[in-house]
Amino acid sequence: MSIMYAPLLEYDVKGERKTYTPNARAIPPAYDIGEKVPIVYSAKNYQNVRIVSYWGIYLGSNILLAFSLPMLLIGAGYFLFKWGIF
Repeated sequence: MSIMYAPLLEYDVKGERKTYTPNARAIPPAYDIGEKVPIVYSAKNYQNVRIVSYWGIYLGSNILLAFSLPMLLIGAGYFLFKWGIF
């Protein structure tokens, strides 16, 4: 059994120190101890934190795209076949 590493993020909001641990785990660790990581958080809910990276921001839309892409290709193929292009 291997140890999975998750970053523990500390950030300040209005002088108050907050901590956040994302659900993402990795082997080897994605970040070094003390490394500064850009984050964004909601002004209404300070625990709604995202790490500013491609996968940190666009993971949900990429999953939806992966599910919808086959349907879009089949639909486009149908119309191309119907119009006699294929």
